[in-house]
Amino acid sequence: MKNLKRSWNQGLYEVSNSLLEPIGALRILEDGRKFRYARTGSSLAMGIATEGSVLAHADWTVTTLPDIAQWASAFTMTPGNNVTVEENTFKYGYFQQSEGTGLGNNVRVMGSGREVGGTVLPVKLEDGLPVAATTGGGAKGTIFTNDYSYIIIATTITNPVLGVTIIAATAASQYMWVQTGGVACCAVEGTSAIGVALIAHTDNGQLSESAMAATSPIVGHVHAVDNADEKYYPVKLTID
Repeated sequence: MKNLKRSWNQGLYEVSNSLLEPIGALRILEDGRKFRYARTGSSLAMGIATEGSVLAHADWTVTTLPDIAQWASAFTMTPGNNVTVEENTFKYGYFQQSEGTGLGNNVRVMGSGREVGGTVLPVKLEDGLPVAATTGGGAKGTIFTNDYSYIIIATTITNPVLGVTIIAATAASQYMWVQTGGVACCAVEGTSAIGVALIAHTDNGQLSESAMAATSPIVGHVHAVDNADEKYYPVKLTID
């Protein structure tokens, strides 16, 4: 089980109660299988499809923003809508500038403070802003969590599948790898022939045959053998 790039702090088949890798980190094996590092929002069985629950806030006023792009590693935002945000809720998420000078900036968030009642939310960015921005330019921004910061069982066909579990998790707020690409072993619903496209089903994170009217993105394709109902079979995932 060779990695293509580097060593990792957490094994593929380990579940941790502590954060050991960046949320959303992409891990690729020599055989082409791909995995993402995620935080659980509930207990999860093995071999099931998961979806995320992204927390996003749009058009928050930027109150303090460095004038020089290369030094823009921290700033503050005013939420203004009486929400409570715990410390580092947005860590590994993204800040995008939606209004004002610097419109279109898109930078990963490496830390955020605790904010209560629409006051001030301190934010630390990974890199400097690509385009210099100032508060005098009417800067507003959208901040949102990483897709993989809260994964749960996929129970609808309206939310994108983020990955398939390769081991069980016993509780929320645990950290694990989920598979996003290459040959995986997945719980399936219904019978489907080799090559058929699969989407999330409404039954406990299983995958089922896609239809033209389905709104959920295709997760992968039946692989190697025809699928039988309510069993685990090879699926070639195409999430990543």
